[in-house]
Amino acid sequence: MRRFVAGCVVVILVGCGAAPGGQRVTPTNPHSDGCKGTADVVALNRTGRIIGGAQVVIADLTGRLRPILGGWTATKPAWSPDGSKLIVVRSPGNFESAGPGGYSLWMVAADGANPRRVSGGPNDTDPAWAHDGRRVAYSRWSIPPVATSRLMVLPLDGGATRQLTTTGPFSDRAPAWSPDDSKIAFIRAERRADRTEATAVWVVNADGSRLRRVAIVPAAHNLTWSADGRSLLVSTFANEDGDLYTASVDGSSLNRTAKHATFAQWTSDGDRLYYLVKAGTPARSSWRLAQGRIHGGRLELRRYVTELNEYQYDYFGLSVGPCA
Repeated sequence: MRRFVAGCVVVILVGCGAAPGGQRVTPTNPHSDGCKGTADVVALNRTGRIIGGAQVVIADLTGRLRPILGGWTATKPAWSPDGSKLIVVRSPGNFESAGPGGYSLWMVAADGANPRRVSGGPNDTDPAWAHDGRRVAYSRWSIPPVATSRLMVLPLDGGATRQLTTTGPFSDRAPAWSPDDSKIAFIRAERRADRTEATAVWVVNADGSRLRRVAIVPAAHNLTWSADGRSLLVSTFANEDGDLYTASVDGSSLNRTAKHATFAQWTSDGDRLYYLVKAGTPARSSWRLAQGRIHGGRLELRRYVTELNEYQYDYFGLSVGPCA
């Protein structure tokens, strides 16, 4: 599945939505109990010992995990802004053996019901739901002769899919919408002669205009916007357990926020983060889902939410719902 992720680990967090006129609304989750202990909070992946396997599960506020898609091989779930639906990346087999057209975007209800394919491929991944609930940005991969990807925007009302970035000798991935949906941040990875990747954070307007580089961040794989839209939290996969960096959107600063933490995403109110760590896990392939805050420019752990044993980082996916 290296062509699917191209060395990138993606974690997605979707916040609260906006009404058609732009007014902020408080989302509701029909599968929650009013955001108490059994509320659906986090959609994420877990994997067993099967290479290329991945399963979408839901975690509640207590950390209990519940599978929702039966025998599907699926990854990278993204909550709708109102918490009623998910978009996932589905493969008919395992991701290692998926051929051309082998994976695509599917929409399901929050309990896994009513599956519907929403993209035709050939190989679509990294879904990110806009806060208005009407659009999904994602990465579309082209495999031969060299694996590259570009960003696409899919209108969910049935309109035409639009290509947002151009095809080139690079991979554009891990899109993230700004709080007002006016911009999309993403990771651009360029292949070096030694077959390693040089990664940088880029931002483009949602209409495709004003493409600009924000920061060079080695081993970057995922982004999340601050609530005020002024900065981006960048997750890396440095040293196999990751570092976090805060980059200003205007390109004026880049600071390391944490060591030994990765796949971080803000909650929609910007108060807390969910992220993954290896601390206290029984094996090198195991991870914990943690919750924390940034104070004084540094990440502070609040609590561990749940454990993810035998977790293959190639297939990471995590989306935090409205009740988080």
